[in-house]
Order: sequence, then structure tokens, then C-alpha cells
Amino acid sequence: PSHAVAAKQMEGGGGCFALELSTEEAAKALPAELNLFRDATSLGGVESLVEWRRKYDLEVSPLLLRVSVGLEEVEHLKADLERGILAVS
Repeated sequence: PSHAVAAKQMEGGGGCFALELSTEEAAKALPAELNLFRDATSLGGVESLVEWRRKYDLEVSPLLLRVSVGLEEVEHLKADLERGILAVS
């Protein structure tokens, strides 16, 4: 019900998203592989964070990672994620 208000007030998407990797092993390994993202749980901070959510919630897919984007340069964050994903895949 609040989507219309959010669409009016916000430009673009939010700073949080989830992604799934192809294997549980890759998903568990990714946070340690990244340089610009800290392995931590938080939403809405100024630093970029990533977490393998299954560590805290057994109901969640073991492939899922939750990502919170901070204030770092977008291109640097994209490059870090791409490099990390390729390294664990």
C-alpha cells in the first residue's frame, strides 16, 4: 500500500538487495573474499556490508546473500563484487 508514496519520494531503488550464488559453498565463501564489503548484519549504515543469511536463519536459502550498499564509489563496489563472485565460483 505504501509503494505509491515510496515511488514518489524516492529516486531509484534502495540500498539493500539480495543475491543467490550457484552453490552453498560459494555463498558462504563470498563475504570473506570481498575487500570493500564487511561481513556483518545491518541495514541503512554508511558502510557496505554483506552477509550469508543462512548463518542466522536456517529457513533462508543457503545460496542467499544479503547486501547493504554504503557510501563507497558504485563502480568500486561493482568491481569488488564481480571479482569476489568469480573467485568463489
